[in-house]
Amino acid sequence: MFSVDEVEALVLGSRWVIDRGDQRLGAAARDALAKIAAVLPPALRHELDSNTLLIGSAEPVTTGQTEDHGIAAIRMAIRTDRIAAMTVLDERYPQRRQALLKAWRERECITADTAAAYDGPSTHQEPAMQDPTFILYVASPTASAAFYTDLLGKPPVDASPGFALFALSSGVMPGLWAAHAVEPAATPVGGTELAFTVADNDAVHAHHAAWTAKGLTILQAPVAMDFGFTFTAADPDGHRLRVFAPGAA
Repeated sequence: MFSVDEVEALVLGSRWVIDRGDQRLGAAARDALAKIAAVLPPALRHELDSNTLLIGSAEPVTTGQTEDHGIAAIRMAIRTDRIAAMTVLDERYPQRRQALLKAWRERECITADTAAAYDGPSTHQEPAMQDPTFILYVASPTASAAFYTDLLGKPPVDASPGFALFALSSGVMPGLWAAHAVEPAATPVGGTELAFTVADNDAVHAHHAAWTAKGLTILQAPVAMDFGFTFTAADPDGHRLRVFAPGAA
């Protein structure tokens, strides 16, 4: 398994590619990080999610020590939240912290995949939780994994006869669990719907045509509703798949 230093190296290298590579290579780096996160144990995944190292300029860092030891000391200070020096200024922030963070992320082109590292500690009193993974109960994870591989355009990062897990570039991680093996046993209480947002009405029609050609069951033809233009299909277990263009009715 990876060490903490190895996780930092993977994160820093991926951020370099995301920051300086072309669009296709950047997307591949984000997907690679998502796949690595999916198989890490909780402690190491927290290190990956909360890593605060950034890609800076190529100028050398001067620390008063040898270059290797100096950079290592800086990394350790970042990792353990140690502050070497502080100067109190009279100026006040011109905006709220979240507004400043949003503007900074936009200026630095920091994506949703890496932004979580800069959100700071939670003010919630309960122990911190990672973003949730949603799980669909299915009759056959193998068959459903094949269905969603075709639908999403990527294979699962983990698959077995009883479970399959996908890692999407957005950070969402849908899982497929064999319904007969769920513990504690689940009692159906209502329907489940996965919603996919698209840009406009033309995209809704295009996905409707493509999914119809793939043989998906169409539950609702393209129609204007109060939230936008939409259609609804179903996966092999009856979970609803909605495609919609918000406010594009």
